[in-house]
Amino acid sequence: MYDENIEKRVLYCIIFENEQLNVNEDDFFITKHKQIINAIKELKRKKQEVNLISINNLIKNNNSDVIKYISLNIAEYNYGTSTEYAYRELKRLSKKRKLIKVSKEIQEN
Repeated sequence: MYDENIEKRVLYCIIFENEQLNVNEDDFFITKHKQIINAIKELKRKKQEVNLISINNLIKNNNSDVIKYISLNIAEYNYGTSTEYAYRELKRLSKKRKLIKVSKEIQEN
């Protein structure tokens, strides 16, 4: 119930194109992407520049090489689909996951 390429495209738009998209951790499925979006939100909250180094510095407490991951896995998503489409699709998939979760909780109760 997720699309890794859509998640990467949305992150690309935020990091490299400075798009102001209203996303949060719950919109992403992949743990690494959740870490990255949380770092971006923290940087924006502190009114600091969002870039590879600033994102890496916030996440590096976990000993992860975020710069390498973003450079090799996200930087290539500058083509193929529009920002608007990727954003809508990310939100659609997020809503679908939330509905399934609520549905399962209702069934269990």
